[in-house]
Amino acid sequence: MKKKGTTLANREMEFVEEFGVLFDNFGLGGMAGRILGWLLICDPEHQTSAQLAEKLKASKGSISTVTRLLDQMGFIKRITIPGERATYFKFTTTSWPELIQRKIKGIIQMKTLAAHGLEILEGARPQQRERLELMKEFYTFMGQEFPAMINRWDDHRKKLER
Repeated sequence: MKKKGTTLANREMEFVEEFGVLFDNFGLGGMAGRILGWLLICDPEHQTSAQLAEKLKASKGSISTVTRLLDQMGFIKRITIPGERATYFKFTTTSWPELIQRKIKGIIQMKTLAAHGLEILEGARPQQRERLELMKEFYTFMGQEFPAMINRWDDHRKKLER
């Protein structure tokens, strides 16, 4: 919602800060969220470390550390432009499904861990096993649902691109 008397630049920075708070709440860090928030709305769509530091009022060291992390996580990619020496960062349009793919790996690990715990508690009282059984069932269910959702997303995206 547009607030009376606020400029586009102010509203953009409010969005960036909201993204930062959200990512901080997710445990990924506020600066990671702020960088992603800016790369989602900036024009041009690619920015140098110096541009990010200036816009986000952050140190070059912080930008360097967090962009390296975001690159490794697949949220952003480094690009170069012919004739320019600078390295730019750009949001990757495939990062949302890739994030879910990483979550799927974590789901599988949680299911495996629950199964291991149930092996350890084989023969234990049902009340003692109940929490792990519920955990295993939950992660089994999620492990089936998430890949199906990614497939439906891929189909949906293909329809949008036509």
